[in-house]
Amino acid sequence: MRNVLILGLAVAFVATGPADASDTSLEGKWQIETVKGIDSFDTSATEVVVMDDGSIAMTVGCNRMMGKPKIEGSKITFGPVAGSLMACPPPLDVLEKNLGVALEATRSFEIDGSSKSLTFLNEAGEAVVTMARPE
Repeated sequence: MRNVLILGLAVAFVATGPADASDTSLEGKWQIETVKGIDSFDTSATEVVVMDDGSIAMTVGCNRMMGKPKIEGSKITFGPVAGSLMACPPPLDVLEKNLGVALEATRSFEIDGSSKSLTFLNEAGEAVVTMARPE
């Protein structure tokens, strides 16, 4: 039983990506700070993890979502995003919907190493999602 627990912890650790990811790397953990169309939400309940293969797992505090966007340099486009289908209470239901719309509109990203922030931008260069490295 102990070996299974240790193996499970090792898999969970590897799956979350590098904890000490470079400030200019897309890989690692991020916390969602803004989503276009949403005024405020509990940012501490959000998490985005970018794995070394480009796969992304995320939550806003209700369902878990995952996908593998196409990334070429600073260009990024999301295809289908899979997720659990729990009925989320307000305001998480609206937040999840707006996040999905924002991901569909995302065409590029910018990383600011000094502020440890990641921004997803639409075709017009407008921010649709902003994130920061958790402290």
